[in-house]
Amino acid sequence: MKTLEYIFKGILIGIGKVIPGVSGSLIAYALGLYEPCIEAISNLFKNFKYNLYFLGKIALGILISIMLGSKIIDYFLTNHYMITMFTFVGLILGTLYPSFNKIYKKDLLLFIGSILITLFIFLQTTNLTYTFSNHIYDYIYIFFIGFLDALTMIIPGISGTAIFMILGCYNFLLDVFQNILKYMITNPLMIFSLGSGLISGIFITSKLINYLLKKYKHKIEVLILSFSISSVIYLFIKTFYTSFYLIEFFEGIIFLIVGYVISFIFSS
Repeated sequence: MKTLEYIFKGILIGIGKVIPGVSGSLIAYALGLYEPCIEAISNLFKNFKYNLYFLGKIALGILISIMLGSKIIDYFLTNHYMITMFTFVGLILGTLYPSFNKIYKKDLLLFIGSILITLFIFLQTTNLTYTFSNHIYDYIYIFFIGFLDALTMIIPGISGTAIFMILGCYNFLLDVFQNILKYMITNPLMIFSLGSGLISGIFITSKLINYLLKKYKHKIEVLILSFSISSVIYLFIKTFYTSFYLIEFFEGIIFLIVGYVISFIFSS
């Protein structure tokens, strides 16, 4: 039963990677899997069999979600954008609400400052568009993208989607994830570069986060919550970037409330 639960939660984390403005680690944090995953990754070889089995179940769910769920999410984002985005806003807010009692008066400057800085970064716009040209520099850049993806994947609330949109490589990455089997055959070196950056980034960042959680647990929790709130605000603002009908807005509000209630009950 636990195996199916972890695979299902992995699927939800994978969906978080595809939704613009959401990070997979934010979903993991909301589902209570964040610290166990960080602990398992950073101490992988201390209890190798258990940690690998635990992480493998979550990774399987993420892989299923990225390969299959990305097409479904892409359909809903294309045809029901506002409803889909508002639903995720509600789902995330419902899981984060219980964490607000961890914020004290002495934390307000750090909390509000982190929100404003993160939002400033997220709301930057560029006209950059990355195109793969099969040059040696492309493989180095893809390694860097993989490392950055791991960093945004591990730090809750830091949206990889938003960062990659700023860098102009979001569509490239989405295409790779949606057609990963094709690229594994046609350009295995590119997948190797991306995978190497991703794996090295996961181990280095998780080691750092695990250390910081042990030494500065409360401050890191405040930062994680502030990053998460920034992500929700960015997600909410982003829904108004596209044209919509008034009825879609009201439908979105209903789905936001439903999502909030469901996740609040679930997290409680």
